[in-house]
Amino acid sequence: MARMWLSTCLVLLGMYSVAALECYTCADCKQNPAVLAPCPSSLLTHCSHMEVNGFIAKSCVPKLSCTLPGVNINCCDTDGCNGAGLPAPAALLLLTVPLIASFFLR
Repeated sequence: MARMWLSTCLVLLGMYSVAALECYTCADCKQNPAVLAPCPSSLLTHCSHMEVNGFIAKSCVPKLSCTLPGVNINCCDTDGCNGAGLPAPAALLLLTVPLIASFFLR
């Protein structure tokens, strides 16, 4: 009986950790790198990327914060969705390397 109870607790704990949304967070993203972290509360259901007067911040937010008047804020609801994509030179490099390799491997 104790073993079944322990197994149930472990399964529920695993489900909770899987369900936690992970967002990139940083207070001043131009000066400090963003870090991917789990949202500390189930009420924080969205990841945000906010810019005000050149100041950029990323965090976990409740859905209501996604429509603040006068603030350029983008929200999403999947893990890591508020992170930066690849910088243009890096993306271009990723496209050209396989192309060049395909010419040499023919």
